[in-house]
Amino acid sequence: SSGLLLPVLAPFFVSGSTGLLYELLWIRRLTLVFGATHLVVATVLAAFMLGLALGAAWSGRIADTLKRHLLLYGLLELIIGAYALVFPALIDASTELYRGVFAHGDPGRFWQFQLFHLVLMIAVLALPTAAMGATFPLLSRFVTERLSAVGRRAGLLYAVNTAGAVLGTALCGLVLLPAFGVRSTEVAAAAANIA
Repeated sequence: SSGLLLPVLAPFFVSGSTGLLYELLWIRRLTLVFGATHLVVATVLAAFMLGLALGAAWSGRIADTLKRHLLLYGLLELIIGAYALVFPALIDASTELYRGVFAHGDPGRFWQFQLFHLVLMIAVLALPTAAMGATFPLLSRFVTERLSAVGRRAGLLYAVNTAGAVLGTALCGLVLLPAFGVRSTEVAAAAANIA
């Protein structure tokens, strides 16, 4: 049974690495558009977490009805990687939309603009973050369907994913961004998801 688990743990480790890496990269990109205030960063994080929660809720509901969990997991990873490749174009479109709204709006209406930020960030981040959030319930169902010790196996999955997230965060901030920049790091992460 450990032979079946190892091929699941390796990609889920990579998935955790890229997930937090994207969060850092996309916060960096989005703060260039909306500003680097605490409120903007909190809004980006809220949109990111909302997407994760929605994806987990969705896949948790359908996981028991599926027959091919790994196939859907693979498709979700492809979606995440492909989305990362087009993310800069989406940010450019968002920038134009934001510029248009700001130019024709009343800058004194602070909370209306904050609500607009939130809606726009949710729209930009919903698909990839929901795909990220959907992966854990799918893989948990896969390993618990085929393996004994449900809690231990799901816990191991989560631990491996979290370890990947820690590594991804450290690599992003300390190695990849300083050495290669935002776009190259994004492309490398997308390649890892697609692979």
